[in-house]
Amino acid sequence: MSDPTNPTPTTPDPELPSSEGPQPEPSQPDTSPPTPLPPPVAPPETPPSAPPATPTPLRSPFSEEEARLRTQLYLTKRLDYQAEYYQKRSDEFNFNSDRMLYVSAGIMFVSTLVSSFSVVSGWPIWALITALLPAFAAGVSAFRSLYQWERQASLYDEAWIALQQARLTMPDEDYTEPGDYQRSLPQLVDQTEEILRGEAGQWGQINLAVKSGAQNGQTVAPPAAANGE
Repeated sequence: MSDPTNPTPTTPDPELPSSEGPQPEPSQPDTSPPTPLPPPVAPPETPPSAPPATPTPLRSPFSEEEARLRTQLYLTKRLDYQAEYYQKRSDEFNFNSDRMLYVSAGIMFVSTLVSSFSVVSGWPIWALITALLPAFAAGVSAFRSLYQWERQASLYDEAWIALQQARLTMPDEDYTEPGDYQRSLPQLVDQTEEILRGEAGQWGQINLAVKSGAQNGQTVAPPAAANGE
């Protein structure tokens, strides 16, 4: 019989698994040589960029003689005709604007004379005329601002100058070389038509301003027809 006061340690059964699980074996130091790093990969070489292509100048599909005849016809029937129309309209609008300005200034001058005479004469009729003349002068000035003749004349002047600049693309007839008309005709047509489109677009902006002013209760006279129409 065993002594309860001195228990005998029991020997674990080797066949039974331990509750603590298998003990890991001590790790051995890694004595294998380090794996060499792969060599750095060079970035792919960027091929040199090609130089920008030089735009090929426009060239007329016509022969030199035909291009010369078409150029003269275009200058006479299109560019010169339109430039002459711009010049006439500019002169007309400048004349109207200056005439209204002179009329307004003349009325104010007469009003000053009548006012001085009414003081000397003492007649009531002259005092009434003195009061009415400044109102007439203001009405003339308002009429002048209503039609915006100066603004319209400036648009025609700018278009006329632009057409003269487009005309400079043509070669001098005394110093022409073979192929000059074939190269210059497309440039002349493109620049001229671009100027005419821009001039027509400005009239469209004025029409929008007229409509906007009408919606806001302002009275603005519509511009005259452009492009000779």
